[in-house]
Amino acid sequence: MTPQMLLKIRFSELAEGLKVRISVRRRTDKFYLTITGSWEHTERFMRTAFPGAWVTSAAGDECVYGLPMDEVTRALAEIPPDGDWWPRRDSTAWRIAQGIREDRAFERLPILADALEEAGCNNAAILEHCRAPGKHGRCCWVVDLLLGK
Repeated sequence: MTPQMLLKIRFSELAEGLKVRISVRRRTDKFYLTITGSWEHTERFMRTAFPGAWVTSAAGDECVYGLPMDEVTRALAEIPPDGDWWPRRDSTAWRIAQGIREDRAFERLPILADALEEAGCNNAAILEHCRAPGKHGRCCWVVDLLLGK
């Protein structure tokens, strides 16, 4: 997956919760995020995801932000590269993630965390997210990441 896709997946859940749409693009060594939605929700998203970002252009309900490289690096560091533990299609963790997505059964996320841990995952961001209380909308960045969506 490209860094742009990983960033979009990582922040898809926040975007959905705030009812904004995001896309990420890269030009040479710079990243830009286009966000569409109400100004209030756009501001809240950016303060949470990329507080150091700056507006490069805006028209109507669409804004383009330049992303500080240190914040991009930090966000990407939360997403581990494929490792020995990374779920394959025939693995227990992959099947659990697929079931969560198909059934929108986010209450199963702690079970997914256990399966990932058993497979060797020790990524704190992933495991903490799966075990954290709280509601999910129609997506979960961890499930989307594992399934490559």
